[in-house]
Amino acid sequence: TRTLTLTRMPRTRKRRAAAPDPAEGKRRKTGGAGGGRDEAPRPYFVIAAGAGGTLPSDKAGEPPRSIKTLLAAVGDVDGPVLALRGGAGCGPANLARYQDYVEAACAGAAAGRKVYLVGQSFGGRCGVHLWQGGVEERKPPCKPTPWDDKRPMPSEVRGMIAFGYPLHHAKQDRGAPLRELEPGTPVLFVMGERDKVALGPSLDKAVLTDVIDEMPAKETVQVHWVPRAGHNPLDAPKSIREESNDAILEAVRAFVGA
Repeated sequence: TRTLTLTRMPRTRKRRAAAPDPAEGKRRKTGGAGGGRDEAPRPYFVIAAGAGGTLPSDKAGEPPRSIKTLLAAVGDVDGPVLALRGGAGCGPANLARYQDYVEAACAGAAAGRKVYLVGQSFGGRCGVHLWQGGVEERKPPCKPTPWDDKRPMPSEVRGMIAFGYPLHHAKQDRGAPLRELEPGTPVLFVMGERDKVALGPSLDKAVLTDVIDEMPAKETVQVHWVPRAGHNPLDAPKSIREESNDAILEAVRAFVGA
C-alpha cells in the first residue's frame, strides 16, 4: 500500500467548455524562504463518476467518502467530474465524450505534468475501454470491438486508477478489456474487500486477481485492498475510515510517484 497534498489550481487556457481545467500547475519551492529549486507540478486527476453520474457525498465531521476530496491531498482535482451515461454502456458516445475530456485536460498541462484517469465504478470501466480502444458490444458477453474514432492517448496520461472496478457480472465478460491492455499500461485498482459488485456474492478476490494474471500489462498493475469496505472503497466503517483512507492515499502516492 502507499499515500498523498493540497494546492490551488492556477488558470490555464480551456479547449472545450465541458472539459476540466488542469492549469499550468503551480510549482512549489524547496530550500527555505530564500528561494530554492522548483519541484515538479502536482499530478492532475481526471475523474469520471459511476453510472449515476455523481460521486458519493461527504459528511461534515467525517473522513471523506468522495474520491475527489481524498485525491486533493496528493494532486489537483479542480476540474468538474465527468458524468457518463450508464445506459449507454462503454459505447462510442461515452468514449467520445471521455476522449475529448481527457485531451482537453492535457492540452494546457505544463511540461512534465502527469495526468491520470480516475474512475469510480462504471467510470473506471469506461477508462479501461478508452485506453484499450474498444467499444463494448451491446449483447453478452459484451466484449470490446475496435473503435474507429479512437485517437492516441495523450503522452501526458501516465496511468489509470480504478475505485471499485465492477468486474463481476452474470452475463458480461468485464475482464475482456483488461486482458487487452498493452504491456506496460499502469493501473491501480482500489477495491473494497466486501465489494459484491466487483467480486460477486462470494467476495472471492480471485475474481480480480485471476484476470490480472491473464493481463499482458500485469507487471504494471497494482491492487490496494480496503478491509471492511464495499463498492465505494472510501466507505469503510467510520471507526476505521480515517486510517483506511490514509492507506489508500499512500497507495495512490506510490503509484503516481508523488
